[in-house]
Amino acid sequence: MTYEEFLEANRDALFRYCLIAEASDGRVSIQPPLPRDDLTEEEFEALTDRLDACMPRDSMMMDLWDWDIHFERVLEDDWYFEAALGPECLIPSCADDLADLFLEKVDEYGMDYNQSQGDEDFESRVREEAEKFVSEWRQNIIAKLIRGNGPPAVANESGT
Repeated sequence: MTYEEFLEANRDALFRYCLIAEASDGRVSIQPPLPRDDLTEEEFEALTDRLDACMPRDSMMMDLWDWDIHFERVLEDDWYFEAALGPECLIPSCADDLADLFLEKVDEYGMDYNQSQGDEDFESRVREEAEKFVSEWRQNIIAKLIRGNGPPAVANESGT
């Protein structure tokens, strides 16, 4: 199903959410489902593979992968789907969690970023990079997946 097909198929329900959101001055919004609840393990892995492919590879945050630290798995499913697909208001808290993990792992593994002990500039740079990472990841998801320019969905058993 394409994004446009999904919108058309759910037009009435989305219209109701729009009316409720408008009446509540934006307090009520659509909450994305947690995919673990609705997908098989294979479907879940295919979804996370597609979302992982949208992560900005030129980010400092991706340095963790060089140390075989997959932050997207360490921070668990709730963080992952809130960072990738949650409401925009969650970007700062998701970025904070990512920055905290990054700083913890820099200390734990002695990663050299030419920062001195207690370097506040380094910490603020990490926090800015984490927020940029989450924002760019979301933009890439929209550009690559929703608009159809990204990796295709995993083929089903018949190969289609």
